[in-house]
Amino acid sequence: MIHVVFALLILAVERGAAFYGSLNLWQWIGVQTLLFSIIPILWLRKFKVKHGDVGLAPGNLRFGLKTAFTLIALALPIMAYGASQPAFKAYYPIWAPARTSAFNFLFLELAVLLMMFNTEFYFRGLLLFSLDRKLQNLKHGRWIAILLDSFIYMLAHIGKPGLEVPYSFFVGVVFCWLALKSKSIVPSLAAHWISSVLFDLMVVLL
Repeated sequence: MIHVVFALLILAVERGAAFYGSLNLWQWIGVQTLLFSIIPILWLRKFKVKHGDVGLAPGNLRFGLKTAFTLIALALPIMAYGASQPAFKAYYPIWAPARTSAFNFLFLELAVLLMMFNTEFYFRGLLLFSLDRKLQNLKHGRWIAILLDSFIYMLAHIGKPGLEVPYSFFVGVVFCWLALKSKSIVPSLAAHWISSVLFDLMVVLL
């Protein structure tokens, strides 16, 4: 239970920084990395939690990556539709200079990879695996953990283009299932980052 409470406190601080911190993108990446990755990893080391217990292991990598690429393929039509919408075109890519050159685009996507690691480690690693262990003795405990995690993940998307908020809940459910099934955050990280890069490309090119 202590790890769940810790994770929720971290999220409260992160959300406060998001709404009231007035940070630029690069400052925000630094804050997110500190709150979602560095501090939690130090916390887990203090309590001697194994990396594999929070998804920081290869797990069933073959199954996970195969499923991740299948999910990306299935999501392409939805991504293409979203990339054509004015609200998404105005918001993405999240760093405007990424539209001006291939170098800037690549630079942004590498930064986004770090952001995606932070997000996947926090939501599909620390929080999800902690909830799953806490609720494992309840009937349908795993699915309760998945739905709780995905709901919290959806709330973290408030402020982004409207359609992204409910969409993030369903994506969260799929990514949570994938992380627990593969016992790793690597597949969901791959799916999240690759789909993000493809979406940015669609926004810029379509």
